Amino acid sequence: MFPPLPIDMSRSLETYVKAHSSSIWHFTGSAPMGTVVDNDFRVRGIDNLAICDASVLPQVTRGNPQASIMMLGRYTGMLRKQERKRKQHFGL
Repeated sequence: MFPPLPIDMSRSLETYVKAHSSSIWHFTGSAPMGTVVDNDFRVRGIDNLAICDASVLPQVTRGNPQASIMMLGRYTGMLRKQERKRKQHFGL
């Protein structure tokens, strides 16, 4: 959290955090699958745009978030590779 907590915590911690904390991270769930992104990670309504990061997850993972996102990226890459093979096979 930035900035760090003050030494004097006479104020409510919740009030302090809401008033002074910020984040530089891309939030989980800001483009959840099924609403913003389809099952192939493509953004609905925008051609040639796909998202594959923590934003497509509906909630924060309980395990290692980095491992979850890396596996999600690998899965998405495998989907794209299979899609290219199908297009080449059928001459699309």
